[in-house]
Amino acid sequence: AVLVYTKLPSPTSLQRYAQENSHPVFFDQEAVTKLGRRVVRANVMDEDKETGYVRHHPERLAWALLRWYSRAQKMG
Repeated sequence: AVLVYTKLPSPTSLQRYAQENSHPVFFDQEAVTKLGRRVVRANVMDEDKETGYVRHHPERLAWALLRWYSRAQKMG
């Protein structure tokens, strides 16, 4: 499976990363689907308003992974 954020970071965070020559990864759903991977969309982003850094929110990430795993088990 491929985990994809449901929203982009704020313009402030994007600018902060751009200053370090770092940019969001383009998600090509067609390519991922062709690889036979399931797409899991979840809002697991945690954005630090002071530093502009973006990280995974641990509780939201855990919830998304457990939900995906539970569904995958039911599908066999």
